[in-house]
Amino acid sequence: DRRRPLLHRDNVFFLGLKDGSPIKEYGITFYITLAPTDPLQLASGDYTGGAAGENMTFDLAKSFWNYNDPTYGIIKNRITEGTLKIVANGNDDYTITGSFKAIDEDDKNTELEIEYTGKLPCEDYSY
Repeated sequence: DRRRPLLHRDNVFFLGLKDGSPIKEYGITFYITLAPTDPLQLASGDYTGGAAGENMTFDLAKSFWNYNDPTYGIIKNRITEGTLKIVANGNDDYTITGSFKAIDEDDKNTELEIEYTGKLPCEDYSY
């Protein structure tokens, strides 16, 4: 079973999380991507993330997150330091935590923290 919350396409890994806020115009989608030329920095764990108890911790110092602002469109933030940890609790239920520092498109420092526990829709990426 190759179901996982991280999608892999052409050596680019990304995780999409949408804010569950009922205020739709302020909903955000969070992505972490990695350029195809830079290998994914897996600090610990493995890539499977499917069975309960498995976990992955990623060093995201070469990654990005995109913020989809309803007024200004997509704002790209280059992560300068941070880690993302994904723990599979079983039955497509995950705990995702992360803390990031980044520089936005205007060279301003910004920070983001993620704490999420719940179901993630996963697709089958079997080849």
